[in-house]
Amino acid sequence: MATISKQDDKLVITLSTAEKIETIRGGFEVPLSSVRKVEVVENPIKEVHGLRPNKAKLYGMYVPGEAAVGAFLNGGLTDKPAFIAVHHNDKQGVRITLEDAKYSELLLGSDNPEAIVQLLA
Repeated sequence: MATISKQDDKLVITLSTAEKIETIRGGFEVPLSSVRKVEVVENPIKEVHGLRPNKAKLYGMYVPGEAAVGAFLNGGLTDKPAFIAVHHNDKQGVRITLEDAKYSELLLGSDNPEAIVQLLA
């Protein structure tokens, strides 16, 4: 499960070992100034139900109903991608809406999404 922390003026996303393998990438950083909205999401795997063909995978892996980890286009090639890291056993997650960043949003599974909301409030 990805972890989120604040470091200076950055939001730091650290991927688990499995997620690093699934995305063929490591973690990444986002400027805190880019965060526009943070919300708790119940059963986040349902948020990516039907990911294809409505959304296109740029990198990572997608197994319907099981896992979505990587960058996905939200609606077209001109849109910024969303970064998603959720699995079927994630009961809760967090959606972080971004502006002026590499990704349009982050959707991450979390054991304690309320703590992330407070961290970024």
